[in-house]
Amino acid sequence: MSILKISNIGSTSELDVHLSIRIIIEEALIAPSAKQLIRFLKDSEDPVGQNPKLKPHAVTVFVMFSYACRHVIRLCNLGKLEKFV
Repeated sequence: MSILKISNIGSTSELDVHLSIRIIIEEALIAPSAKQLIRFLKDSEDPVGQNPKLKPHAVTVFVMFSYACRHVIRLCNLGKLEKFV
């Protein structure tokens, strides 16, 4: 957990945005069937990286993930969860 970079909600940097988009693009390249899990990609003929809805989606997912990670860390620090190895 300590190696995770966790951004503050509302202050997502351009690097965070770029990495979020890159993760989704890589996921689609590695497992093309994963496109079926994202509604706006499922029916799109556009390449994943050129879809105009990708950036807002990627940022939303990144913010939710970082929020969840912060809460897991907080719960671990409070002794409510076992620390992850």
